[in-house]
This record gives sequence, C-alpha cells and structure tokens, in this order.
Amino acid sequence: MKLKLLRRITQLATIALLIAIAFLNLKGIDVLAGSLYSLAVGPVWITDPLSGLQVILTTLTADTTLLLSISLPIVFSFVFGRVFCAWMCPQNLLSEIADYLRSKIGFERPIKLHPSPLPRYAVLAIMLALTCILGFPAANLISAPGIFSVQISEYIMAGAVGAEVALIGAIILIEFIVIRRVWCNYICPVGGLLGIFRTAK
Repeated sequence: MKLKLLRRITQLATIALLIAIAFLNLKGIDVLAGSLYSLAVGPVWITDPLSGLQVILTTLTADTTLLLSISLPIVFSFVFGRVFCAWMCPQNLLSEIADYLRSKIGFERPIKLHPSPLPRYAVLAIMLALTCILGFPAANLISAPGIFSVQISEYIMAGAVGAEVALIGAIILIEFIVIRRVWCNYICPVGGLLGIFRTAK
C-alpha cells in the first residue's frame, strides 16, 4: 500500500512539475525547460530515448550531448524496468483513473486480451521505419506522454491546445469502454523502446 501511495504521489508530482515548468518559462525563468520529449535541468538534458533515436535516424549523427541525454532513461530501464511508464507517465495515470472509474461502474469491456509486448514492438518498428522514410520524428505524433506534456505548456503559455489532445481522449475512451489498458499494453512506442532495455521483472 505504501509503495502504491508513493507511486501515485510521484505520478502527480510529475504532472505538477510539467505545470511548474510552463509557468516558470512564462515568467522567463528557464532553469527548467522542455517536455517529456526532452527536459533540461539547468545545463543537464534528459531525453526520451525514442525521441533521441529519431534524431539520430533523421540526421544520421549522434553527438555526445544527445547520447548522454538519453543514457539516464536507458540506465533506469536496465536497473528498474519500465519505471517511467509505471511511476511518471501521465498517460498511465489517466489510464489508471479510467480503469478505476470503470470498475466502480461495474460493466465488462467486450474485448479481453492478455498483455503482450509484441504489438508495441511492431508499432515501434513501424514508427521508426516511417521516421527514416519521411525524415521527421513520426513516433512523436503518437507519443501520448510527450503530447500530454507539450499540451500542458501550450495551454498555459498560449491559452489553447492542439488537435493532438484528441489522441489522449480517444485512448481514455477506448480503454474505458472497449479494452483495458490498450495503449500501455499494446501500442505505446515509448514503452516499446524502454521495454527493450528492461532487465528488471
């Protein structure tokens, strides 16, 4: 129970951090900057490995700064498994809330599948192939945690959100009425890549 509470606090703290970053940047304070695609803490950058890999594929270069910025998430995945997905990803929190509300209502979803990483790996491969073919980071178009973080910033700094939020809404709706945790279990390319580095059970 204590671990679950700590995890929930960490999830909420991550969202609070994203909100705080946007407000700080709005005031011209940039000691923290960025999104869940790539986050700067002072001079230190932490980059989502999927975003970093797409930069490498589209530019065919990989400088030291980029490689170091993706190393921390990769090391965490080696040691702790998909810790970002379980403890920090805002989309995971939304999915858990949808799952909780569905359980309170009590109706059964029509589709039941056993979780499998294979569909995630297939989606990841397709997105990386499209990135190479089209020359832009295609996976970012469906990166729910990245979209969530960017849209928080857009709303706070510009008073509007983009059409990308429709993806977040669609995920929640489908998971609520059709199939449990479909995004995390079968689609998310971020989780797919982090799962490759996973050694922890």
